[in-house]
Amino acid sequence: MEFWANLHLHSVFSDGVLTPEELAVTAKNEGYRAVALTDHDTVAGCEAMRLAAQNHGLEWMQGCEFTVEKPHGIHVTAYEFDAEQPRMKEYLEALSVDMTRRTREVFEMARARGAVFGLDWDDVKKNNPGVSWFCHEHVRIAFEKTGVLPRKEYQSWFAANFKEQRKLAPAKYPKLLLKDLVELIHSAGGIAVFAHPMYHLKYIDEILEAGIDGIEVWHPDQKQPEAEMSLRIAEKHGLYVSGGSDHSGLCGGSYGFYSTEKELLRSGLYIPEHCCGTTEEHFRRMKERRRPEARI
Repeated sequence: MEFWANLHLHSVFSDGVLTPEELAVTAKNEGYRAVALTDHDTVAGCEAMRLAAQNHGLEWMQGCEFTVEKPHGIHVTAYEFDAEQPRMKEYLEALSVDMTRRTREVFEMARARGAVFGLDWDDVKKNNPGVSWFCHEHVRIAFEKTGVLPRKEYQSWFAANFKEQRKLAPAKYPKLLLKDLVELIHSAGGIAVFAHPMYHLKYIDEILEAGIDGIEVWHPDQKQPEAEMSLRIAEKHGLYVSGGSDHSGLCGGSYGFYSTEKELLRSGLYIPEHCCGTTEEHFRRMKERRRPEARI
């Protein structure tokens, strides 16, 4: 199967490693013809990604990935919505403010313990221009740019000083329920896709009832049986079929964190090139809003 589009990508504007320009170049070199940037809770990098895609001859869709804590903690990738629609803009801004607060609190805890040196929060902001949704990845970028901590040492620092400590700075802004999030995406003119379904497929009736428009089929975390089941569900209910590499593979940008191939393979981020995404037909259906007929 030839995957035309990679519709699940993250950049340095959320918790990705590559800039939009680097993502576009990497995706094209890997063989994709179309891309979508789906950063978490923000569209801050979308204009840069649109221009990079255009410059490198790639087709493009705007996107964003949202988390739904209730029910079941699923993720939804939204496409082609109006980020300036007042309710959507307010929601995106609130999510960015809350995530940035949490990240800064954990960062300051690490500073107080002496685990951060030669770097303060202003340095984190200065070394991540244009970012509005700050997470641990932006701390890493500041470490690397200022020479405080090399890239290959960051994983162990993160495990010791950031990973579990995030629980000490819980979210204060409530995330929308699934049905309310889908309604918000639709009110902003967008498409709501059930991302990397995996073990959440058992809740598909509830998710369909919420009004989801599509399902992600070819994703690194989806094994073949899950992908086949997701595709059958999409065909049965007339859903769009999406797919992408997320944080894995070349477009994930994380291979440089590992010193050896053995370490990389153990990380779970390695995937064969061009093995995830969606076909040109499915991409065109989403782009042109031609939802397939249900086979119920």
